[in-house]
Amino acid sequence: MRRLERLYRAVHADALAADAEVKTYAAGDPIACALATITGVGPVLGLTLRAEIGDATRFPGGPALASYAGLVPRVESSGEHVYHGRITRQGSPWIRWAVVDAARYATRRPDARAVGPSPRGHERPGEGAGGDGPGVMR
Repeated sequence: MRRLERLYRAVHADALAADAEVKTYAAGDPIACALATITGVGPVLGLTLRAEIGDATRFPGGPALASYAGLVPRVESSGEHVYHGRITRQGSPWIRWAVVDAARYATRRPDARAVGPSPRGHERPGEGAGGDGPGVMR
């Protein structure tokens, strides 16, 4: 048992050192600092987005970046009928992961600006019958 405890302490110390190194690196990067001002984006997600997006000037605007990340709906049309489906999931899975993770965190904050039911009419986490309140914050 003591051996496992020593191993745990060593791994925990390494994790704390790595976390401090990431925070230091992110603090020195102006783009990662700017990304960190977005609710739900911290040093890790800021550096992930920075690395995956690269030079943002190559995108003419937000819709092009969303398309690159695979966060736009699939569109099928025939004649006058247009069908908007699920997201395409084409492109960088890391950008998708980082944006979805930040959005999940932002919607669970007690000071979230969302008012009323979610767009699909489902209850938000922590609301309605059996809700335990907002999720664990990181």
